[in-house]
Amino acid sequence: MKGRADALGLLMPYACEQMGRLSDDVETINLTYKPALGDAVEDHLPIDEAEWTSRMLQALNDGRPREIGAGVTLFGPHRDDVEVLIDGLPAASFASRAQLRTAALSLRFAEAAYLQTCLGDEPVVLLDDVLSELDEQRRRGVLESFEIFQQVIVTTADPDRVRDVLTSATGRFVVTGGAIGRFEGE
Repeated sequence: MKGRADALGLLMPYACEQMGRLSDDVETINLTYKPALGDAVEDHLPIDEAEWTSRMLQALNDGRPREIGAGVTLFGPHRDDVEVLIDGLPAASFASRAQLRTAALSLRFAEAAYLQTCLGDEPVVLLDDVLSELDEQRRRGVLESFEIFQQVIVTTADPDRVRDVLTSATGRFVVTGGAIGRFEGE
């Protein structure tokens, strides 16, 4: 659990940067790791590794009879949650579909940027019809984000939406009758 919390902390600056880029600096994102220790998801994180261990062992001991009775694991790292806040409000309750998609994209781009920066790996970014539910401003932010990465594969039902970012080095393909072929248009 501590590793998950630490990883989220490393990802946060990238997510904030990407959310700003995608929303034209109109919206902010914040991620909070909420470990499931005991009966409820916690609102704060244990301070050090010893406290993490102590809290987890306590939860295991206290919850064992209930888990045996229920026949399932009722708490632990697999029950942890990450709360996404957009402009300080819980995204799950208050965000529009476009805001949810923007937050999800900012997290995907943040992961890719993290891999690129910290590990020195060039990720292949795969995006399936990500532009369809976004307004023009958000679409522009997504398209501008492509420039950060060397390899981006995008599917779209509306090629006009990506036309502005296509360069002579861009490979374009079309799927016809289940077969993939090079696009020979304009």
